[in-house]
Amino acid sequence: MDEIRVFLAIEHPLVLQGLAAACAAQPDLQVVGEARDAQTLKRALYAIKPDVVVHHARLPLSESDGTIRALYGPKKAWRCILLLPLNERAPMQHRYRRRVDAMLLANDLPQHVIRTIRVVMRGDTFVCPLLDATLRYREVATMPAVLSRLGETEQQVFRLLNEFHTGSAVARRLGLTTSEVSDYRLQLCEALHDASVDTSIEDADGSPRPHSSPIPVTLPPIRWETPPSGEEDDGTPTPSPS
Repeated sequence: MDEIRVFLAIEHPLVLQGLAAACAAQPDLQVVGEARDAQTLKRALYAIKPDVVVHHARLPLSESDGTIRALYGPKKAWRCILLLPLNERAPMQHRYRRRVDAMLLANDLPQHVIRTIRVVMRGDTFVCPLLDATLRYREVATMPAVLSRLGETEQQVFRLLNEFHTGSAVARRLGLTTSEVSDYRLQLCEALHDASVDTSIEDADGSPRPHSSPIPVTLPPIRWETPPSGEEDDGTPTPSPS
């Protein structure tokens, strides 16, 4: 089987390094290029011709300089996976939602990104279950069934994040550390990813195959609000206090 050629367009160096290392450890993946700015991405795409581009939405692209068209244009020969910060604004959602093959949260675990790379290379589409649950919760205020089986703190974290609070604001409200909130959010993500896996369908390596989402390009618009503190929570690692 040929290796899947992956290009990483991620501005944050820690996220870029971590995902590059995770991909390099997979026998079927090859990282063929990295970009931390839009112009590097634009120059590299047609020269390298990757199979999949993983684009963190905080790496800014623009219609005016052609970088959005270079990555997401109708003649693109690659699959696109967008890493979207949880508290991102509606314009970014509108800008990319009809052009991507998969949407994940920026703080999805590397194994989720790797699994999604394989999903889109099969021609399927996928939306992070936590992102999908977030959108649905904000529309109908209904807790996903799988989360209702989790503990009270996990449910509180989910509700507060969906009231447009940042991780640090949730930590203050619940008397937790920001690291603990991050851990709870990962637990939510893991629970939803596990629930999205169809154990009756297996990949070639025998691992369960995740359901692909039928709606990655018709997601409802997100009406994000600026958190009360004016903080942003982009899912990138927070430096530990020295």
